[in-house]
Amino acid sequence: MGNPYAPPRPDAPPRPGPGDPPPSAPGSGPPRPDRETPPPLPPQGPTPPPRPTPEPEPVDPETARLATRRVLHFGLLLLLVIVLSALPFPWQMASLAVAVAAVVGGVRALVAAWRARVRGALVPALAIGVGLAVLLTFQLLAVLVTWDVAMEHQRCLDGAITVAAEERCETARIQGIQSQVNGLVPQP
Repeated sequence: MGNPYAPPRPDAPPRPGPGDPPPSAPGSGPPRPDRETPPPLPPQGPTPPPRPTPEPEPVDPETARLATRRVLHFGLLLLLVIVLSALPFPWQMASLAVAVAAVVGGVRALVAAWRARVRGALVPALAIGVGLAVLLTFQLLAVLVTWDVAMEHQRCLDGAITVAAEERCETARIQGIQSQVNGLVPQP
């Protein structure tokens, strides 16, 4: 076997290139017609020039300004909901009204951004934010349904000094919620 990196000998047959068809085996004869590839078709007439992509309509500055303002208000309302929901229990319920306002503001911001034809990830981010606001609203409504249990839990936490006392408060809260749910659901 010769050196593959040596230059070819002058009397050697030419080597096939990467685009050349493989050489036929000796004695195979001419290629069969059923295995031949058809010749490429010649182009039919002149090719039409590529169509230019339509330019997007220019954004109205006033519509974009309105959409930006509504997105900002929605973001601030959503932030206020998160901050208010971290307060102790009776004050948490103030975040319910702000959460409803955030849902309304988020939908208005989403519509304004859609109409302003804002490009990028703003519209999907607004949709996720509205979904988060709806989820927070339902969570706060669930706390509102279990008001008595939540008030008792808050009183228990106010007097709890140790971790064991906090765990007893949490156990009592879970049992209270389970008994309230069992009272709402008819037993067979």
